[in-house]
Amino acid sequence: MKGLEFALLSGGTGYNDIAWNFQGYGFAAADNPQGSRDVWQAFSYLYTVIRHPEAGYILFDVGLGPGEELDRRPEEHRNQNPVKVSRDQYADEALKKVGLTVNDIGTIILSHCHWDHIGGLELFQGTAAIQNVYVPYADFAWALVQTHKTSAGYSDSGYYRRNLDVAGAEYHLLEEDTELFPGVDVLLLEGHTPAVAGLVLHLESGAYILPSDAVTAEVCLRGTAFPGSIYDSLGFQRTRKRLLKLEKELHAKWIFPHDPWNYPTYKLHEWIK
Repeated sequence: MKGLEFALLSGGTGYNDIAWNFQGYGFAAADNPQGSRDVWQAFSYLYTVIRHPEAGYILFDVGLGPGEELDRRPEEHRNQNPVKVSRDQYADEALKKVGLTVNDIGTIILSHCHWDHIGGLELFQGTAAIQNVYVPYADFAWALVQTHKTSAGYSDSGYYRRNLDVAGAEYHLLEEDTELFPGVDVLLLEGHTPAVAGLVLHLESGAYILPSDAVTAEVCLRGTAFPGSIYDSLGFQRTRKRLLKLEKELHAKWIFPHDPWNYPTYKLHEWIK
């Protein structure tokens, strides 16, 4: 679609045991009995701003929430998955790197409600975007259960009440695949959570698939490793087959959100047309 563009925003760096992300990567074998020596892994946090010729500016995920590098999550969670994020990597400042502010965003699409994808939502309080937040119904419902079944307001599943209960937020629930705007297709993908919203962007130069955490890295897509954090393993296999078919049909390129191997090849804070 002519005039449809996107830019990748860097949301910081996460760290954890490689098994949390890639189950089976570097397994030992008869010809390599030591396997991979990678244990503690650094990986990217990416989110995406889209410039649409009719709908205006759309943000796909909103990055980390304010104070994430300090005490936003419980200590035991930060110990397993600490982050390194600078002030200019939070959404309100990161948008300035492509000439925008939070007030320029008209629509937010949340791939799912895990803390590293939804935390920055509170930075949009009082803006037009906070009233136009799209999120998969199945994931949102599961997140509400996980965050409201206990007074603690969180569980070990990656959801936090604070990230959902944002003043002024109006959630529009996605229950099926849809063309949200011309050239912007939303796919509801199984596996990582009850549903992850992935995007297909039909740019003038060709199609891009942004699967979010439904397929966190290319090694998962190609079958080299299995996702470490997963809600439905059979659902992931269906998603993988579906996306490989779509890749072939569209001759699509990929943007993976937490891919430590492909991340250095991505152009950050530049409009891709």
